Amino acid sequence: MVFMDFFAMLPLFFAQADQVPTPAASENNGMQYLIFLIPLLLLVWLLFMRPGKREQDQRRKLLESLDKHVKIYTVGGIVGTVHSIDREKGRIVVKVDDGNNTKIELLLDAVAGVITEEKKES
Repeated sequence: MVFMDFFAMLPLFFAQADQVPTPAASENNGMQYLIFLIPLLLLVWLLFMRPGKREQDQRRKLLESLDKHVKIYTVGGIVGTVHSIDREKGRIVVKVDDGNNTKIELLLDAVAGVITEEKKES
């Protein structure tokens, strides 16, 4: 019986579907959304993109400043002295033990930082 009522109402449903109300012409043509969208995009750029760019520049300067006999540490925790750098291949050879003359070849991207020797003032 419920199906009969549904099928009986079906023509009424389609008759009303043809009469879709048209939206009235509004004065808001999207400019109000741009007023909110542009400052929001600017805020996202200032908070997320710009600090990342600054960090990339610092990292690039660090890798460009590497030279022989500079003490470095890697992202894996290896501490050693730069023996040679091949910038075209992106490789660096690090001397990790002076006694045995042990050297490791690493990717240049594995360098995390430079160790600076701070002198103690007495």
